[in-house]
Amino acid sequence: MQRSHDALKKPIIARCPNCEAPRLPHRMCSACGWYGDRTVVELDAE
Repeated sequence: MQRSHDALKKPIIARCPNCEAPRLPHRMCSACGWYGDRTVVELDAE
């Protein structure tokens, strides 16, 4: 019980509202560059 706070937790995965790609919460989408309600970074279409 002394080290119960050291347990690994599963990361929370959110979906991008623009392209539905999985991403971490409060992070820019690495697939489309979307954050919040606008495009933050223009990504090259490869």
